[in-house]
Amino acid sequence: RGQMVPGHCLIVPMRHAVSVVSVDEEVYREVLLFQKHLLAMFGALRPPMVPVFMEMVRSLKRSRHTYIECIPMPASIGLDAPLYFKKAISECEEEWTQHRKLIDTIAKGVRRCVPPRFPYFHVEFGGDHAFAHVIEDERRFPGHFGREVVAGMMDLGPEAWMGAQRQTAPE
Repeated sequence: RGQMVPGHCLIVPMRHAVSVVSVDEEVYREVLLFQKHLLAMFGALRPPMVPVFMEMVRSLKRSRHTYIECIPMPASIGLDAPLYFKKAISECEEEWTQHRKLIDTIAKGVRRCVPPRFPYFHVEFGGDHAFAHVIEDERRFPGHFGREVVAGMMDLGPEAWMGAQRQTAPE
């Protein structure tokens, strides 16, 4: 229930954390290790799949537990994912924002690119590309943003990403 596609899963830190940016180094290494193993697992399938990892950090005052969604997609589609997300992020929120719309996080990692206590959306593609977007107006940035982009790429109907939207991370 709530999966967009078979294999859609969550990486959830055991200790409470509002974002990957705010976790300690040990937890961060564990998250990266899970991502590495999921990348290898989906890449070994026939046909190979490419996982997209997404984290949406919003409503920091409510101190929600963070999670990273892992959504596998066929490699033929996944190779174009960075282009789809670049375009979608560049079109989101208002034209005049204080922060850069797109922050490349592949070299430094999200922890060195986004300050703690900032709302953000982060997406990684197979270890080759990763982007973050600092959310300036949480009311205008849809909570289903990443799932909607993935659904559009995979020609899934709104029930796919809307059903997954109702899913909440374990506390």
